Amino acid sequence: MKLRNVLLAINCAGVSIASVGAKDIPFSKCPPEVQATIRSHARDGKIDEVELLAIEGRRMFIADVEFPGDKELKIYVLASGTLFKTREDIRIEEAPAKVQEAARQLVAQTGKVDDVVKMTEADGKVSFEVEIKRPREKETKVVFSGDGTILSQKEKKSKD
Repeated sequence: MKLRNVLLAINCAGVSIASVGAKDIPFSKCPPEVQATIRSHARDGKIDEVELLAIEGRRMFIADVEFPGDKELKIYVLASGTLFKTREDIRIEEAPAKVQEAARQLVAQTGKVDDVVKMTEADGKVSFEVEIKRPREKETKVVFSGDGTILSQKEKKSKD
């Protein structure tokens, strides 16, 4: 199974990365090509920690980059130094207008947009993951394309 499919399965199943063999490593211990890719995408953020994920003999590095205001960027890099994807915390106001409008339509009068993550694939494809909270209901996670089209929608599992 390709690494991309494994990672998609992990995301969909809600499995913790730690449960599939991830370990924290110092940035300095990453291969030079991985360090270069992380640096080139970290902008002016502080590289906080790096996790090494090993699946089926393949390695991926996931760098956490911190920015002021509790914003975070995760940079996913293959062992070859090739960028896999990024996940960046943003405010809903930073999403395209069509995404903002589509999210507002899903939020009941008493609900609210909780977290928004901008996801950028290596090929440049961008999507937005929006968490919606409503009183007395499970939190809903919706993924939108840049034009506001819903790509996926699911209720988060209860922590009970």
